[in-house]
Amino acid sequence: MSKTRFLTQAIVFAVALFVRPVAAEVVDRILATVDKEVILQSDILDAVAPEINQLRMAGASGEELGRKADALMREALDQAIEAKILLREALLAGYEVEDEAIEQHIDTIKQGFTSTEEFLRELDRAGLTVADLRERHRKQLLATNMAMAKRRQFARDAVISEADVLKYYEEHKSEFSRPERVWCRQIFLAARDDPHERTAARSALEKLKEEIVAGADFTELARSHSQAPGAENGGVIGWIAHGDLKPALEEAAFALPVDGISSIVETEGGLHLLKVEKKEEGGVRPFQEVRQDIEPRLRDEAAEERYNKWVGELRKRSRVRIVF
Repeated sequence: MSKTRFLTQAIVFAVALFVRPVAAEVVDRILATVDKEVILQSDILDAVAPEINQLRMAGASGEELGRKADALMREALDQAIEAKILLREALLAGYEVEDEAIEQHIDTIKQGFTSTEEFLRELDRAGLTVADLRERHRKQLLATNMAMAKRRQFARDAVISEADVLKYYEEHKSEFSRPERVWCRQIFLAARDDPHERTAARSALEKLKEEIVAGADFTELARSHSQAPGAENGGVIGWIAHGDLKPALEEAAFALPVDGISSIVETEGGLHLLKVEKKEEGGVRPFQEVRQDIEPRLRDEAAEERYNKWVGELRKRSRVRIVF
């Protein structure tokens, strides 16, 4: 049987596996070996069945379902091989997992069931015990902790020069562009599309604006009079860029200087009085402002490169053999 045909059959089986428990007598088979350890078909189907079923429920069928499921299964098999290798390295390094962490995981799984009895029934139907589940998670945590520890080590060891950081900045300036924006507060009075309500709201806002011009605190007046969300915080809208507000509000906000108070602006819901407290011009953020953001990115990239190389070397020494 060809690999493609085998995977197609396995895909169909995976969907069935997720829809209903598979009887214990279903014949399993070895897909790969890592040294003397084996990775079974059931291991991979357990991993991909939920995602494949989601594809099926979303309407994927035929060739599309087969293509996407094939990619999922190949990825899951590769991850399972890496997990075996990482587990072995974790055990060699003397890693341990606290029982509390495992029990927390079991409790999280239990919460997905209506009762402990249902949880145990489903485990039994899957051919597992609680002890099996604990051991599986213990191994998963050991492998995960090993991977995280190596990535952290490689990130710490990475040598990132100032020239590296500057080079990244020059080559990725679009990542550090920012739009023109203003920081605003508002006093908002709700008014339906009724001439009398609108007139009353406008009159009230005009009086409030007169108080502000005379020295009253915009923030306090917003806190006591505004009917919009943010009133309790002094009418805070916060930072806005072009496209964040309705056109009439945006036009008024961006036309104001810092500490400027707008004319009364009408929208469908009512009337607004705006105050701009800060403005930032659009453009590329300066290097010194973003430098502290770039170095961690470069460390992560260097760590990922070293990690992949490290795993690749371990894989070569682990006599990985894919047998399907």
